[in-house]
Amino acid sequence: MEKTKLRGIMLEHSDGDFEYYCPKLTKEDEDALFKILGKYGDNNPSTRGDIPKYCHEIVSVLAED
Repeated sequence: MEKTKLRGIMLEHSDGDFEYYCPKLTKEDEDALFKILGKYGDNNPSTRGDIPKYCHEIVSVLAED
C-alpha cells in the first residue's frame, strides 16, 4: 500500500488572495508536517474526494472564514 502523500500547501493572505505551493519536501519536512496534522486528528473540517473538480467550491468555503 502506498503512503499518504503531501501534495501542496495552501495559504490565504490577509488580502484574501490564495497561494498554493507544491514544494519538493524532504522526508524530515514531511514527517514534521504529518506530526502537526496528526496533532489535530480527524476532528477538523477537511475536503476529500475529487478536489480538482471542486476546487472553486473549496476556495469559496475557505474565503468565508
